[in-house]
Amino acid sequence: MEPKSLSHNKRIAAQSGKNKIRRAVRAAGRPLATAGMSLFLTFCGPATETIVSPNKVAHAQESKPQEKKVLDFSSMGYEEIESAPEEKTGQGPFALNDRMRELIRKFNSGSDMAKVNRLFAELHKGAPNGVTVEDMTNKPPRTAAEALSRGGDCTDLANIVIPMLKEMGVPGGVLLVHFKNAPKGVDHLVPYLEIGGKKTIIDLQTTKLGKTAQGPYSIILDLTYNEASSTYYREWGDYHKGQGKKQDAIAAYEKSLEIYEENAYVHQNLGELYEDTGQKDKAIKHWARAAELDPSYKKHGLRAYFNEQIRLGSEAFNEGRYADCAKHFQNALNTGIVKAKDKKPIEQNRDLCREKAE
Repeated sequence: MEPKSLSHNKRIAAQSGKNKIRRAVRAAGRPLATAGMSLFLTFCGPATETIVSPNKVAHAQESKPQEKKVLDFSSMGYEEIESAPEEKTGQGPFALNDRMRELIRKFNSGSDMAKVNRLFAELHKGAPNGVTVEDMTNKPPRTAAEALSRGGDCTDLANIVIPMLKEMGVPGGVLLVHFKNAPKGVDHLVPYLEIGGKKTIIDLQTTKLGKTAQGPYSIILDLTYNEASSTYYREWGDYHKGQGKKQDAIAAYEKSLEIYEENAYVHQNLGELYEDTGQKDKAIKHWARAAELDPSYKKHGLRAYFNEQIRLGSEAFNEGRYADCAKHFQNALNTGIVKAKDKKPIEQNRDLCREKAE
């Protein structure tokens, strides 16, 4: 004898001439499921998250879901990806120009602390020949040479200091920090000299060595001089993303990860961009990596994965791939984010697929 719910579905199909998969929609966090509802039910996260649900099927013969179409950027003027300026010359953001080499010769004598003191005294914003501080909101990042001649924000100005420290052999590194009152994702690059385990911050926006311009901060990453160039490409990714140039942003973020892979923010943004361009497998991969590196991203990544597994489970059922159907519903349950009261309908879906797979 067939399960009651399956017989119920057949009666509906016989009456209407259509084999529909109905879905439950949660309102105010509560599933509106009833005993008479057909088998495939989809649940979503909080109301702020996108609901991913299986497509309704008009006829039994028309069981293929409507896939989200990948955007064709060639028709939108993106066939040629815009590169960061130094990519066209083969030089990185820390490439030295003649003026920078001249300054290095001027600074490069005595102890490491003496070198840093001379560099800071010459270049900080209050010095006669010091740098210019500029708001770079909605502007592309600048290389070391560009920032030295035109100014920039704290990250651009850090790009001036980093290659000079490296060229002079000064021990140290670069901190990616988040200032207490800054919005999430708005981070800053701050070089430092390290002697005997003690770090001395070098922020050209201030008038005092060892201080930052914006007060207390938390450290996100502690990078080597070479790894710090990844932040330059991250900022190009942010700029392109803000301009709506998704392919350019993807290329910049991927370049950032080639240099330094352990940046949760970059993985998270790549996940969003790959989802927007229909590349769900890549999106889930980057979300998972972001959550692994920074638990604060975990909830978003798991919910996206959960919704995708529910969609794939229903798609597999429509296509008669019952073993895959059961696997996807089990994957959704394995995320651990399903509330106890919501588990039963998903388990029923999984069990039905297992029965039909035998």
